[in-house]
Amino acid sequence: MQHKVGYTGGINKDLAKDKYTNTNYFHANNIKVITSGGLSTGSIENEKGNTLLFNFPTVGARYKVVIADDTVVIDGNSVTISGSDSIETTYNKIVADSNIATFISNNQINIFFNDLGVFIQVLDTTITVSGSVTVQSAATSSIFVCGWTRLNEYLIVFTSDSEDVEPTNALCQIWKFKFTSGSRTLIDGASGNTLVSTQHLIYNDILNYSTETYIRDTVANFETNSKGRVYWTDFYN
Repeated sequence: MQHKVGYTGGINKDLAKDKYTNTNYFHANNIKVITSGGLSTGSIENEKGNTLLFNFPTVGARYKVVIADDTVVIDGNSVTISGSDSIETTYNKIVADSNIATFISNNQINIFFNDLGVFIQVLDTTITVSGSVTVQSAATSSIFVCGWTRLNEYLIVFTSDSEDVEPTNALCQIWKFKFTSGSRTLIDGASGNTLVSTQHLIYNDILNYSTETYIRDTVANFETNSKGRVYWTDFYN
């Protein structure tokens, strides 16, 4: 004897199980009832699982320049600095080197200064930095997604190296990328399915959010092709 069951009654968690008909079901994971344009059979099929679309690369180290009578060496290019130089003068000396300027224009490194000092962020992890510097944050490949939003055609993804409930020194990143026109799997500028820091990493610093204090309430405001704003909070900082 052939016995056919169709779950056309759908899910029902209100009735006692001994009152169920064979057209209802109480609980299900990763399945759905087949229903389509009058041809509903009540049969079930598996839901498609997740597909890995991209990975994150190793995030390069960040260095702080020690202002002293010494040299800063970036990938073999040596710049002499002085302990009497101001922060801005030190910065100007470093970026004046033509080879280092090329690294900057190619987005292989980012050099900036503020009231705290001069900083060198490595984006291309083949670039070496030595001399009168200290490591502010080491290179890391252990980062976790903490939130995301969409800015027009771009995805903005927030990551962190911390899973702490109360992060105190969490190194955080913000990534920006888009899928190739007409594709749902290929990412512009990616290496296979791995993002490229020189193309996609737009921020890397201590922001102290984590997978526990994740990013939420994001508001994205696209203004022009070269300008957009993303507002967010983690209700912790």
